[in-house]
Amino acid sequence: MGSVRAGAAVAGVMTSMLALAACSSPAAQDVVPRQLSVGECIDFGSYVTSANGAVGGDGTSSLPQVDCGEAHDGEVYAVSTATDDVFDSDALIAEVDTLCYDSFDEYVGTPFADSSLYYSIVYPTGSTWNQGDRMLACVLVAKQQTTGSLKGSGL
Repeated sequence: MGSVRAGAAVAGVMTSMLALAACSSPAAQDVVPRQLSVGECIDFGSYVTSANGAVGGDGTSSLPQVDCGEAHDGEVYAVSTATDDVFDSDALIAEVDTLCYDSFDEYVGTPFADSSLYYSIVYPTGSTWNQGDRMLACVLVAKQQTTGSLKGSGL
């Protein structure tokens, strides 16, 4: 569905986001994934390239949030709660991918197939699920740093 695109490697990184490390710049504020909300901008590039160029570093579960007026390459555009009662990563991936694909056009202002943006998914790991985490989130990812919101951008 929606996460199949030239940037799908990044989407694969985001699928296990809750178990990955974050390294933020002094200007960034870490946001715990369970607190993500629509419209938050993320410096995803610094997150992916942290910890000596590898993702995973210290095992924290946060993303570097930045003011949307500052350079960034990610923006949360949909958030939901998992509907299943039992952890099933395949079902979670399908549920969040559907959410992201279906929410894309309304938020960006152009259909996913016609957009220069792609999206990445965030869902609980088995460990965070056992701690009560049920958050599903969709993050727009731009190929280059941008300033301002991507909402209604038509990109």
